[in-house]
Parts: sequence; C-alpha cells; structure tokens
Amino acid sequence: MMRPGSGRPVVAVVGVGLIGGSIGLAARSRAGAAVRGWDPSPTALEEALARGAVDVSCGSAAEAVAGADVAFVAAPVGALPAAVDE
Repeated sequence: MMRPGSGRPVVAVVGVGLIGGSIGLAARSRAGAAVRGWDPSPTALEEALARGAVDVSCGSAAEAVAGADVAFVAAPVGALPAAVDE
C-alpha cells in the first residue's frame, strides 16, 4: 500500500535487532519502502541506521508507527505485550 502522492510505502519496525533489522532491509530493497524504526536500545537503533535497515530512528514506538502503511513488532516474546501497548 502506498499513500497517495508519496510514491513510497512507509514501514514501521518496532524492535530493530536481527529480525526487525532484516525486515527493514527487505522492505527497503524489495519494496522501496521508507522504513522508520524504534528500539529501546539506542545501540540497536544506531546499528540499524548504520546498516541501512532503517531510514529514520524514532524516539518512541508511537512515533515510528504514526501514519505508517504497515508496522512490524519484532521483540522478544516476553516484551511483545509492552511493545504492542507502546
């Protein structure tokens, strides 16, 4: 799905570790998506930006998903409820 006039789908990734980072990389390379990411670990966010897994790091999960066409939550099972609530 693409927003009218934007030309690129917007994908949000909450949790940008191995799985979330891989989703971001695939979304950028295969769908040409603009990827916004959030992670509770500043180091994980820095690494995701450096690897090109996300285009923009966000200050909160809510900021990452606001207006996104699709959102992926890639967090450890025990952290999923809190990540989804965020």
